[in-house]
Amino acid sequence: MRAHMYQGRERGVMLIGSAAEIRWLGERLIAGADAGAKPDADWPTKLAECDVSDNPKDPYTVSFHLDTASRVPATNTNRASGIFYVFAVLTPFAIFGAYSMLKHVLIAF
Repeated sequence: MRAHMYQGRERGVMLIGSAAEIRWLGERLIAGADAGAKPDADWPTKLAECDVSDNPKDPYTVSFHLDTASRVPATNTNRASGIFYVFAVLTPFAIFGAYSMLKHVLIAF
């Protein structure tokens, strides 16, 4: 996978991957969310992690975690950019959901 940060009329982060990579990410996120957080977790449970760097010598990862009651760590992004990070996290769910619905509709016919 790779990431593309953009700024202009809108600001955000785009996670780009093949259909197989997006499907893998969606399946990992759904399976992890269904399993739930570890009951004694002090830190959010990691569901998936993607290396989005072009240089293997200087990796840059994006990870997805399930929230716990501890609320650790605190958000350290400014408010203006926070919505874009939420968008980046929710995009794989939307893509996987749309793919699943389309697959079921096509199977029905």
